[in-house]
Amino acid sequence: MPANGGAQVNGVEAVRLLAAGFNGHHQLFAFDEDPRAFTAMVEADATIPRNVLFAGWSTTVFQAGRSIFSLGHQKLASDNFEVDVQLQCGFGDHEGILGCLDHEGRLYLAEQPQSPDEGWRLSCQSTDVSPKIGTIAAAGNGRIALTFRQAPNGNLAHIAEFDSPLALVRWFRDPSGEGNYPACHHMIPGRPKQLLANTGSFILLMEGGEVYTWGDARYQSLGRAIGEAMPADKPGVVDALGGLNIFKIASGGWMDAALSADSSLYIWGATSPGVEGSIRCLEDQDQVALVNLTDSAEDFLDVQDVAVGDNHIAVISEGDRLFAVGENRNGQLGVGSEEHFLEEWQEVPNLTQVRKVGCGPKSTFVLTKAT
Repeated sequence: MPANGGAQVNGVEAVRLLAAGFNGHHQLFAFDEDPRAFTAMVEADATIPRNVLFAGWSTTVFQAGRSIFSLGHQKLASDNFEVDVQLQCGFGDHEGILGCLDHEGRLYLAEQPQSPDEGWRLSCQSTDVSPKIGTIAAAGNGRIALTFRQAPNGNLAHIAEFDSPLALVRWFRDPSGEGNYPACHHMIPGRPKQLLANTGSFILLMEGGEVYTWGDARYQSLGRAIGEAMPADKPGVVDALGGLNIFKIASGGWMDAALSADSSLYIWGATSPGVEGSIRCLEDQDQVALVNLTDSAEDFLDVQDVAVGDNHIAVISEGDRLFAVGENRNGQLGVGSEEHFLEEWQEVPNLTQVRKVGCGPKSTFVLTKAT
């Protein structure tokens, strides 16, 4: 039993999935409004693992046991699998999910239905001779990067980068075919842990805690110096995070975040051009900013989890509290305010015992303990 008690199902803590933010395609709820305060989406049965697989502009996809659920523009068939498959690394675009991986490194792609009465299906593309993929991510500019699954004793990461989803599919189905080679191939010492993408760049976390970035260097989005020795289009280490033992990264818009083992949060980049505000702690920062999160008593708080949307950031602090900052035009901060932008961190009211946080482009999702 958890130390703080609470609702349980078969000895496992029960949770609720809540969301706030842009709902223009009904990708959060059936009603038309953008929920500006966190509202329950699913009363989750703890016996069925629930996973928000993809949160995009128009579609939200999550998994519950053998079933795939989708809300919004893209409708997925719910009877997608005959056996339990653990899906991860969902990637897509404004239209919906394009694909994902399973826990064994197999690639699944979204296939269009044959008739209007059917839903899209996530279909496994892998065969016994297909490459095994470790992680995969799609940037907003259409580029896709992936890492290859390593042997248990492997210590050299291979990264393939493609100009488009179509180029990825051509390569995967015929890796040695003429013209099917990746646009770029990078090698980095170590073992990959997380690979993410934002509007124009990629960020890679290694098991040793090192962080690499590459891609579009505008708006300080790489968090590192650019030069002949470390060009923007090749993975370069974020020196400001050296020795900090980073264990989690998050990415969205033109911003990245990194969370260290000592519960310190580092962010870099900027809000998108045209957004009416800027996040205060990112102002006058050349590269990477250390976030000093405080509560109403001005006490400094450790950070336990972080997620990044297009122009907003949400974190879980010690005490399982949620704080958010940035764009709020669609209520994505969940604070209930009509303000379009919050420059300073604000605690989300009436929300306690937050277990996990995630962000879509203009939305935020949280798992809280069910009471």
